[in-house]
Amino acid sequence: MWIFACVTFVISLITLFVRKHFLKKLQALSSVQESSPTQIIQMHDKISKELGAINELVCIQAQWYCENPVQTPWSKTNCLSYEAKQYKEYEQQYQERQQNGTVINRTRRDSSLVFSENRSANFELHDVKLDVCKSNKS
Repeated sequence: MWIFACVTFVISLITLFVRKHFLKKLQALSSVQESSPTQIIQMHDKISKELGAINELVCIQAQWYCENPVQTPWSKTNCLSYEAKQYKEYEQQYQERQQNGTVINRTRRDSSLVFSENRSANFELHDVKLDVCKSNKS
């Protein structure tokens, strides 16, 4: 009977420590402030004005969730954001006569924007891990 009481006491202590650990984790999660990318950029600008320029590239690893992803115009694949541009390129052959009478054949190339579109969807990030990216500089 005494052994059973000791085992129960040890299990209750372990349970108490585990509960305390998870309560701290829950408090940390509930105190996290959600921020949009615009708010993060504004916060960065405010901090960099006070502390000086911050030029660290940050890598974000996360799982994303999106209820209504956008669809790309040509491949029709779902994504979070895209920028699409279509250009019309053309060339024109012409002749240019010099003052001495010789004729030079030339080609004029030009392009114009036919279509441009930017779209993005609202999404949530889960299991976010931030780290300073390693640069490729040697």
